[in-house]
Amino acid sequence: MPLTKELVIEGKNYLPMVRAIAKSEWERARRLISYDEAESAVLLGLSKCLSEYDPARGKFSSYASYRMRYSVRDVVDSERRRLRVVSYQDVETDCNDFRTDGLELRTKRREIVQQILALMERCLSSRQRYVIARYYLDEATVGEIAEELDISATTIAAWKRRGLSELRRQMVWRNCGMGQLPWSSED
Repeated sequence: MPLTKELVIEGKNYLPMVRAIAKSEWERARRLISYDEAESAVLLGLSKCLSEYDPARGKFSSYASYRMRYSVRDVVDSERRRLRVVSYQDVETDCNDFRTDGLELRTKRREIVQQILALMERCLSSRQRYVIARYYLDEATVGEIAEELDISATTIAAWKRRGLSELRRQMVWRNCGMGQLPWSSED
């Protein structure tokens, strides 16, 4: 008796296998596709298997599971290609925006740095100002500053931490006219 679609469907319920494959493939690519998309792709793969299956090829479930897995992987690959195109377009747009707004960004950054330096002058000790200026403006490491001042790196790190904490506190209290600051969350 030849194997027909009806016999395959009636002879075995493939829904548990569909759900298991959809779940395992979705867990591998959950950032790219939803579970429903994975399950739909698996069902589509099962549908193709039923129409293309040849009993001479072997066991139906082995053939079907392979085809169902790869139908989900095809969906994932097409989503990756779509995201690659979108991200390239976003980067190109961002670069164009940066070229036009570059002068404004540099001017705003300069203003913020001047406000921070003025605040440092008002509220930090001379050693905290020195450590923070060397670390952030001159890009010296804590070790280099410690060696330069002949003090332990732990002490330098503590001065830096306390100075930054005081700056944050002063900026919140005074609001400095700068709005939301990028470092306003606690480290």
